Amino acid sequence: MIKRASRLIALAVSLLLVAALFPAQATHPVYSDLPDFEGAEIIVAIENQYAPFQFVDPRSEGPIGFDHDLIEELAYRLNFTPVYEITSWEVQMAAVGEGQYDMGVNGISIREERREVVEFSDPYVQIEVFLLARDGDDSFTDLESFAADESNLLGVMSGGANYWLAMGYISDGLMTEDRVVVYNGFAEGVQALVNGDIDAIPADASVAGGFVNAMGAPVALVGDVLSTDNFGIIFPKEGSEELIEAVNAALATMSDDGYLDFLAYKWLVQFSPAEAD
Repeated sequence: MIKRASRLIALAVSLLLVAALFPAQATHPVYSDLPDFEGAEIIVAIENQYAPFQFVDPRSEGPIGFDHDLIEELAYRLNFTPVYEITSWEVQMAAVGEGQYDMGVNGISIREERREVVEFSDPYVQIEVFLLARDGDDSFTDLESFAADESNLLGVMSGGANYWLAMGYISDGLMTEDRVVVYNGFAEGVQALVNGDIDAIPADASVAGGFVNAMGAPVALVGDVLSTDNFGIIFPKEGSEELIEAVNAALATMSDDGYLDFLAYKWLVQFSPAEAD
């Protein structure tokens, strides 16, 4: 018994010595080359209405999605504490740009005109945009046949990537301004589509799939790719240089080690409600 107790004491002492010799490994076991924010709180603006990037799981009523996993991994690699605050799409970008939040995520396309309001991280995912229509509606098969029927209405999100797509269609003479209906958020637009108030929405394939899987929305993608978009994290226009540089460094490690590919597969390919824990 005495010999066994002596061995346990020796083992405990050895473990304490290892912890004393390598304290940094407790906080950064793998990513010691990245900046360390030492547990500082970072306020993250999020909406939770853009499946599969960020939404409330109808089973658990907890927030999940690509963006949540992304921020949690950034927090782990950079050693910060994310504090999520809910904002609506229509105010999120301006509020982040003014410095009310440290960063924001919402499946936000990186566009030059938005750089007047916010700063962007490097892209973390690229998505493809299609027409989203009511499931079973075969009255059009692509953008051209949709535009040819002047009774068809196109729904877009205020300030969203599809809004700018629609403005391009108007400039090109493909459709008139009175055929474009603007909504405050994607969920609102999808509900209008399901209700028959509009006939299509330009939407990225992953988000459309997320609404079908998570919410059971009777919608489907139509036609060929309309555009491709890169999504980025947004930051205030002033005073965010250090955080942007750190986030970009962490995103680079996620790209190098395959974590971004893992998230893309998990949420944009494999996702279904039963697996979204």
